Amino acid sequence: MTTKLAFRLAAVATIMSLTCALTAGTALAGKSKHHRHHKKAHASTSGIKLPMQLTTPVGNFITLYTFDQPTAANPVANANVKICTSAHTPEPTYAYPPFFSVTLATGASSPYTQSASQSPALAITSMTPLQCVQGWVGFDVPGGTKVTDLVYTYKGTPITWKVG
Repeated sequence: MTTKLAFRLAAVATIMSLTCALTAGTALAGKSKHHRHHKKAHASTSGIKLPMQLTTPVGNFITLYTFDQPTAANPVANANVKICTSAHTPEPTYAYPPFFSVTLATGASSPYTQSASQSPALAITSMTPLQCVQGWVGFDVPGGTKVTDLVYTYKGTPITWKVG
């Protein structure tokens, strides 16, 4: 077995195990006091005009449509994003919500939190060329601290939307 094939098989196995874990977590999340589904007016994001599309290091596209800042009463930030692959997207390619994080006004960062995501949440999705998926990614934000950046990091290379 070649190293490249072994790496791909390991990557697929990892994604499949994460999908199973996240699916199980979704089933349990409905019973969690931390699970937040809420409908609210979407506040405008200062500093940028939405929607805003950025290109990933491998040439795919992510569009930020809406960003909801946290508040003291609801210490959760949410971003409505659409991920689209290019005609030359490498295989395997996945929409993978844990690649998202937010930077807080304090300088700290907060990782993606599945249970904080509004519905419909962005799911881990295997993608083919010229395919798009859209959904919400959520983040627990300590004390409702203001979020300054939405960050997508793939293979150590971040792309950033200034959101506050």
